[in-house]
Amino acid sequence: MSKNEGMNVAIGAIAVGGIAGGLLARGFQNGIERANARRQKQEDAAYDLAVAEALGDAELLGRAARKLVQELAAERAENARLRTLLNQRQAFIDRMRGRSGSV
Repeated sequence: MSKNEGMNVAIGAIAVGGIAGGLLARGFQNGIERANARRQKQEDAAYDLAVAEALGDAELLGRAARKLVQELAAERAENARLRTLLNQRQAFIDRMRGRSGSV
């Protein structure tokens, strides 16, 4: 083997090694990108699930709040009705006291 042939073989080996190294590096980079994409997809899915749960919780809380507001309004109406009856009763008692002088 001549000096030129040895040099050509060495250059060829270096070229093949460089190409192989480039392919390995590109494959490694692609693997990292796929792993990052998969992780991002999982994070997005977890976020979407959390948002959906939060919206569901918000809807549930909204229904509960509306029910409580209705119940509060009913209680206030009942309270007002009872106050009216109490005032009428007290007025009756006051009138009776006034007629008989003292009770």
